Amino acid sequence: PLAQSSRHSAVAMRGSMKPGLQFDGNPFIMTAATVPMLYVLMNRYSIQTDLGFFALALLGALSLLGVTFGLAPAFFPRVDHPLHLLDRCRWISGCGSCVLLFLCALCSNGAVYAYMQLHPTLHLSLHEYSETRVEQAGLVMLDAKLDLKRMGASAHCSDCTASQCARKDCRTELGYLLFSEDSLLRVDDIESHDVAEDERNYENRRKLSESLAAGPNETGTFRRLSGAGAGGGGGGGGGGGSKKHCSITCVYAAPLVPEDAEPGAAPVAWAVSSSSPPSATSGTRHFDWWTGERKDYQRAMDEAVAHQLPERLKVCNGQQAMDESKNWWGACSSYGYVNCRTKDNAGLCCCPVGERLLAGEGGCEPCRRLKGRLDALHDLPLLYSLAEDDGQKSFYFMLFFALVLLPLPWAIAARCCWHLTDSATLRDSFLQYEVRHQRKQIAETWIGASALHGPWTIHVASMSGDCRALPGFQGTSLLVHLRRSVADIFGTNFEEVGLVFGSNLLPPDLDFQSLSELGMSDGCTVSFVLSQVEPTPRKERMAGHSEGDAFAFFRRNRNVYKALDCKHLSQLRFVQGTVGNFGREYTKGWNCDGCERHFAPGTYLYRCDFCRVDFCRECADE
Repeated sequence: PLAQSSRHSAVAMRGSMKPGLQFDGNPFIMTAATVPMLYVLMNRYSIQTDLGFFALALLGALSLLGVTFGLAPAFFPRVDHPLHLLDRCRWISGCGSCVLLFLCALCSNGAVYAYMQLHPTLHLSLHEYSETRVEQAGLVMLDAKLDLKRMGASAHCSDCTASQCARKDCRTELGYLLFSEDSLLRVDDIESHDVAEDERNYENRRKLSESLAAGPNETGTFRRLSGAGAGGGGGGGGGGGSKKHCSITCVYAAPLVPEDAEPGAAPVAWAVSSSSPPSATSGTRHFDWWTGERKDYQRAMDEAVAHQLPERLKVCNGQQAMDESKNWWGACSSYGYVNCRTKDNAGLCCCPVGERLLAGEGGCEPCRRLKGRLDALHDLPLLYSLAEDDGQKSFYFMLFFALVLLPLPWAIAARCCWHLTDSATLRDSFLQYEVRHQRKQIAETWIGASALHGPWTIHVASMSGDCRALPGFQGTSLLVHLRRSVADIFGTNFEEVGLVFGSNLLPPDLDFQSLSELGMSDGCTVSFVLSQVEPTPRKERMAGHSEGDAFAFFRRNRNVYKALDCKHLSQLRFVQGTVGNFGREYTKGWNCDGCERHFAPGTYLYRCDFCRVDFCRECADE
């Protein structure tokens, strides 16, 4: 009968008033809490440039603010609200969009594109370019020529052993490019014996001699490997290192020369990039935003130089390995060497490009003029190569994810669903929801809007004989409006107001019918009685009847919703919640699926064997 009365009230209400939509949280405040997080994510490089390390702390604080007060709160906390499904869709899509937005901000050029749009574009000649001068610039466009035929490539390794890193040959990935024999360095005046005695690394030679003198049985610097290297210069296997994820990225460095320069001209700057070769003479000086540091790009330069050295200078190409170094325990840098970068010498130690081995003595010595010219190449300015539209698509994806995260578009969608739906069933469900939960709010809205301007006057008599006249009503006024006016004039709670017309008590289910539909007219008399406040229905005492935020939705056990709809309350089994009865899950006690309260081990519970849910005594009562 109550359901039939509610449906009848909803039908009457549909003809009497237009339903309203009330949000539990303010969409504008929720959106305002979300926008700062989105701004910092999409402009992370601008913030990072201005604030440095504090940008990370700012991002963390704003992310916490955005998720807690923007994304998480519900528009419609009650699960029986017709639009609560929209909240769940917003939470699920919002969490996915938040993760994807973070990934795009950290791993794509979308945030770089945003940085370029917010900072001025500079058009410079190659000789005018300086990393310091363009510190705060956006996109830098150079009047230069990119010499891809003399490009160098090197592997940037993370959590890899020296052997794993050496097996990556980034040069083979440039097979489609013809490598020019035009040297990056002028080596005609460099002789093979041109070595400066005063530049020899005596310290490294001394360390190596002491290591060799110590012998293989001494604890310290020189010993046989047992296959458990930690990824050092000689550690070929590495039990500890093999458990890590080895990440290898190719970095590239291509010479930038003036547009009118002849083939083989000396570089004036370097265009660098990671993962793919440079493709444009425009870009940014902030190469540290991507994988690789200056020393990694310097190794790429060295790799290009090593391929061009004549036969007489091959001893300085960085591919001459110490044979004994495969058995060294420490890193190559401990002895003044670097890890060899060729497959044939994987796991060995070599001298850097521009230096050579000291025969019979150990250690490296600079090839004086070659080393000096190589250092001059290393000191040239770097430009991370970017086209004008690099990161544009990623930026648009970030905009889309940000739009999904904003609460305001979802609030607009909810408003459209509320007003534009043509489904009579859905509209009735909206009205029934208002009958159940929004009687008082609708009545207060009507009073606050000063709607008492009708020609009718209703007389209300109390049980004590006190009679009051309530003017301002009309035939289309609702019973809930009359009930609210009676509560005000007699100073009682709205929920305790009972009205009797004729000999019939008017229940709350009729609150959304008009006075004329109930048979009232101008000057009629209605009796006022104090009615007992209705007890809270069982479903509304259950935890599953509402979801106030996304945290409740994601952390909640799905059994809570089973308990909400359980139809077997008369068949519950009263049993003790122990491991013997239900298994190891009950070792630390059990949770009531009705109210989510925790109970100690051994506490008695009411078990529904059909739905496989547990109730405490209060939740088991109908």
